[in-house]
Amino acid sequence: MIIEICATTIKSVLNANRAGADRIELCSNYNVGGLTPSIEFIKEALSISKIPIHVLVRSRPGNFIYNSNEIDKMKNDIMSIMELGVNGFVVGSIKLNGEIDDEFINDVRELTNNMDLTFHRSFDYLNNQKKSIDMLVESGFSRILCSGNQSDAINGIENLISLNKYSNNRIAIMPGGGINKENCLEFKNLGFKEIHLSGILKSNSSNSLDSDLKTIEEIVSKTK
Repeated sequence: MIIEICATTIKSVLNANRAGADRIELCSNYNVGGLTPSIEFIKEALSISKIPIHVLVRSRPGNFIYNSNEIDKMKNDIMSIMELGVNGFVVGSIKLNGEIDDEFINDVRELTNNMDLTFHRSFDYLNNQKKSIDMLVESGFSRILCSGNQSDAINGIENLISLNKYSNNRIAIMPGGGINKENCLEFKNLGFKEIHLSGILKSNSSNSLDSDLKTIEEIVSKTK
């Protein structure tokens, strides 16, 4: 099973590597669901990571309905970040009518050539998710990060199972949100090939946003 770690600190990047994770989603501002990280942070992460780094590109917190200026900013950020040698991008955009922003995803696909692309948790807010899966397959996306329309993936498990069945291995459905060492194995047993988590200890007194080394190690050992 592929373990992707959401990392917003350099220590998280180091711990993901040390613990045997497979991939990093790099972002900033974890507490608002993640935003585009700085060029400096990306460079530092790339310099120390031996596992692939996918960069989240999200211009602001809040909803996923973007105006033309915000769309242009995300495209420009993608072009700048591509020059650094990252392995992929995590993106998403929704139209006012609740449909997937097909123009945006097709533009991103064109900009990034054959790079690995993930559609992020804005997927949970789409009206027609099966149609959206078809569109993302057509656009060459590799995976969809979602939580089954719930705050936590374990609560959205029935929806995730349905989406995974519909995808039929054409695109990976990657559960994310609330995944931990207690429930990670359930997703593997249900046939999911990838999971996404931060590994941040919710009970830590320092409110640290560092991914916990031992937590990731335990999840890796359970799911490999």
